[in-house]
Amino acid sequence: MTWKFLLAAAVLALGACKGESGEAAPRHAEATAPGYTLDVFGLDAEQIYLVAHESGRVAAARVLDGRSTLIAADEARRLLAERQAQFTSPQHQVMNVRAGDFSLSINADDDKSGNGAAHIEINGGDGGISIDAQDGEGEGGDRARVHITGASEETARKFVNDADGLSAEVKAGMLRELGL
Repeated sequence: MTWKFLLAAAVLALGACKGESGEAAPRHAEATAPGYTLDVFGLDAEQIYLVAHESGRVAAARVLDGRSTLIAADEARRLLAERQAQFTSPQHQVMNVRAGDFSLSINADDDKSGNGAAHIEINGGDGGISIDAQDGEGEGGDRARVHITGASEETARKFVNDADGLSAEVKAGMLRELGL
């Protein structure tokens, strides 16, 4: 699940990175860039979605054991912070590229058992993407968090509509809360 999740997030990132400023998006900040900030955390049995707009409009949802519900934004922030604290920070820098207002940084570690961790940072213009992924054994072993800043309205709508595990009713509720 983790690599499929990362690939989808990277595709979204290409739409999220827009603008002219050249400023790098801060890691895991909420709604600091123009447009929408999109967050998702995923395990096999749990996904947490948080979408925020610079205007202050926010929507959040959680999928737990196949059941999706809208949740308060503060609850989503708390859950995301708890889940983020569980990630191992990889120390080995694999790649660091900078060209104009674009930057790409990849840090990764892999242990002898095949478990590993990665942090990928892509920034360009007024937006960026930060991906944390970790492979592990057993329930809750594989997990990923994706944080996108500077996303357009179209990208935010697509993010909600394509969210794995969310019911049509929960997706409609999120879009309604965001005014989309």
